Amino acid sequence: KGPSGSNVKLDSYITRVVIQPTTYTWIAGNSKGQIWYTANPAAGWNLLDQHPFDAAVVNMSFAPTDHEILYVLYNASGNHSYTRIYRYEMNPGPPVSWSAYPITDNFPNNLIPRTITGDGYSPDIAYVGTDKGGVYRWDISKQTYESWRNYNLCLPGAVDVRELIVAPDKVLHAATWGRGLWKVVTGQV
Repeated sequence: KGPSGSNVKLDSYITRVVIQPTTYTWIAGNSKGQIWYTANPAAGWNLLDQHPFDAAVVNMSFAPTDHEILYVLYNASGNHSYTRIYRYEMNPGPPVSWSAYPITDNFPNNLIPRTITGDGYSPDIAYVGTDKGGVYRWDISKQTYESWRNYNLCLPGAVDVRELIVAPDKVLHAATWGRGLWKVVTGQV
């Protein structure tokens, strides 16, 4: 059973669901930019955050090295100014709470983010697959004007990346639209 009640935006539907691997907290994002969480879906849901312009949650992923870090992509079709990339940090509590950190920074506004994942070696690095620019890498240690950089190692640059996954061997895999599957070991770069 998904989120319900007066706080759920009208005409919204669930776009993504992830489950936190250590506490089994369910996270659900919807088409109106709301993120909900619960440890027991039958017992009710709590609002984690809301996009200021109701842009849809298009992708979510827990950091592979720290399951208390959640990366989220928000996007509104055709309106790049509503694109947002967030890093949420879970405070296990009790009660559970979340801290939100916008990390959109210098992400190119001419690209549409499609998928996001953390790094297999560091909880402070994330990757976004885009509609036509390949993969971009975010590093928390960089200044906001340079935190996002093109990261098309072993990948054709002008490619539509539909899914990013970090395998148990810490290798980053990129599934593209029409250009196959690519992989790179990220920890050495």
